[in-house]
Amino acid sequence: MRYPGLLLTTALLLFLPACNSMDNGITRTKEYLTRQADLLKIATRGSRSNVTLANASPAASPSPEHAASREDIDAPARAKANAELLKEMYSVVFMQDPKDRSTFGNIVDSLNQGASLEGIYNGFTHSTEYRKLETGKSSASPDAVKIFSEELAQLESELPDPTHFNEKSAQPLPPPLIPDGSSAPAPREIEFTGVGESPRPFNKQEMTAKYEKHFIGASIFTLKRVIGDEALKTMAAKKDFREKFATWFSRNVVRLSARNVDFGLALRNNPDEAFHYKWALSATDDRLQWEILNRLHRLLNDANRQKQ
Repeated sequence: MRYPGLLLTTALLLFLPACNSMDNGITRTKEYLTRQADLLKIATRGSRSNVTLANASPAASPSPEHAASREDIDAPARAKANAELLKEMYSVVFMQDPKDRSTFGNIVDSLNQGASLEGIYNGFTHSTEYRKLETGKSSASPDAVKIFSEELAQLESELPDPTHFNEKSAQPLPPPLIPDGSSAPAPREIEFTGVGESPRPFNKQEMTAKYEKHFIGASIFTLKRVIGDEALKTMAAKKDFREKFATWFSRNVVRLSARNVDFGLALRNNPDEAFHYKWALSATDDRLQWEILNRLHRLLNDANRQKQ
């Protein structure tokens, strides 16, 4: 059974006009954070509530009839949770709330129909709208570039074949080529180890300094896109082994929590590695990826905000 009206209504209700009162906005934010806290607590206890079904793999049903019944019951809660999650993703990535309700509603509906969070995230950071932000904003703050370089070096140090960056990597994402070939070829943003070449030893301190040199003057949105792409690449190399991925995830979220940045939910800053490990074992790959991406984006957003 489908709920097109409910799905769109859920998405639209999350984005009331800007003239709504600040009190209403604060109330909705508190409600959202409370639900997210409940989600993590429930998932850690292993419970199976309507809230966790939006983020965990569904258990096998004993019969098709039971499966259909469960879908009917859980669809409204799942739609609402997906809308809240996409609201956070959009706001954190673009550093503003979505303006087009209809477009956002369509994106929520796509997620409800099975689209991946990773695909939607990539759609955001490689979109025409995002490209305009890369080219239209001033350079990122020195603190943001420093933190970006440190986190990029951390990610690259864990890749078997690290990406080689240069000054061109700090440029905004070029526009796509027109099918008739009328536009100039896009400059190469990154370079990879060639066939037959051996990867060079990776020194994090040395590479951090190089990244700072390469990316100084880049837009904050360029930094966010690059760090997101590299984080996804690093996680793709690890997520085939759930226990190892959960270990990597828990260690990194605890490490990032030491940055003392608001990641949108108090439990995200929980310093207990075992807590995050246990949660990661039952969460979907999509959700784990977003939890890392969310932290990296918020970290850079916060560092760049300090210069204003």
